[in-house]
Amino acid sequence: MLFEKRIIDTHFHIWDTDKFTLPWLSFFKDVLKTKYSLEDYAQAKKGYNILKSCYVEVDAIPEQREQEAKMAISLCDNPQNQVVAATIGCDLSAANFESYILKHMKEKHVKSVRHNFFTSDLTLTRTHQFIKNTQLLGQLGIMCDLIMDSNKMAYGINLAEKCPGTTFIIDHCGVCPINADVKAWELWQQGIKKYSQLNNTVCKISECGFTEPSYSWKVEDVIEIIRHCVNSFGEDRVIYGSNWPVCEITSSLGQWITAIDVSLKGCSQESLDKLFFKKCKKIL
Repeated sequence: MLFEKRIIDTHFHIWDTDKFTLPWLSFFKDVLKTKYSLEDYAQAKKGYNILKSCYVEVDAIPEQREQEAKMAISLCDNPQNQVVAATIGCDLSAANFESYILKHMKEKHVKSVRHNFFTSDLTLTRTHQFIKNTQLLGQLGIMCDLIMDSNKMAYGINLAEKCPGTTFIIDHCGVCPINADVKAWELWQQGIKKYSQLNNTVCKISECGFTEPSYSWKVEDVIEIIRHCVNSFGEDRVIYGSNWPVCEITSSLGQWITAIDVSLKGCSQESLDKLFFKKCKKIL
């Protein structure tokens, strides 16, 4: 066993473009495959003590969102694999969102939803419909994943403030920008700090969403990113995620685990167990 600490992976993906259309994948055709299976995931995490996992939606086209949700739930229903929870895709601006989520909230495995904040109009997050739908999540006990560029975090912060009863998961360490200059670094730091000051937020220490294939990061490049997130949110509000296989654009599942371990050297075993396992288990 390369890494004996027990782990719950709150953020992994699989996909098959013969079944789902993923427009974004064309940008990474030279580094990501058109199909990743549970068998591929098992190989990637071999040697790491990952006991349970949460499937996270892969931004299939809207017409296939329902189909993907059903696929994710079927993974969770199969006792022969380690998938125990799902984050399904959604449109929080949709007038029919309530019927969509009420149908899926009956499935105990659906723990959170994720709206595509990268390609949608973020001003919609301040509309009555969007806020109402997001507040409904809290009423149903379902979380909302947030993933926004650091220069757009203000929209996420505002949404979390408007929906105090909903728990928000800040994906990928808040997407710290690659090789950030001083201004961009400070903007990201401030955003993370503002998120952490809200009582209804949790930070997912998942690979930072580095999506530039030419960028090959080293462990020392991400130490301050990880430390800032953990120091801001505290050990009771951080959870581990791999972001596999997207993490393979610039690194690997194992390198990210190593980066966290090195970054938090000196922390107690109890603190590390919270990040890698206990708090993940509580959420899922």
